[in-house]
Amino acid sequence: MEFDKKKNRSVLHEGVKIGKDIYITPGEADYYIRSKTDPRSCKLNLNGMFFNDKNGQPFSLIQATMDLQDRYDLLIYYRDNLIATSGTIGDWVDAASLPEFLGVEMPDRIQK
Repeated sequence: MEFDKKKNRSVLHEGVKIGKDIYITPGEADYYIRSKTDPRSCKLNLNGMFFNDKNGQPFSLIQATMDLQDRYDLLIYYRDNLIATSGTIGDWVDAASLPEFLGVEMPDRIQK
């Protein structure tokens, strides 16, 4: 939050905090919370989900699962690389995401 001398009012900037050190700042907020008695100042608002551990300390789910995401990304990379360098023509298909209206049998679904 900063005071803009040209507009003669406080300006609130939005941001997302990930973990302890990562901040994403998209810029100035579109909507502010202002009071009728002092319309030049704005209040900070907190939107979104945040988690605390058993001791009340902030806990980041993204930071806690960062190593799992790295392993998953490497697994996907090596799988795609193995398919690309195997010499066969084709691609992998996630059978669980194929809709049932394409056919009853799995070969019929894949052909359509």
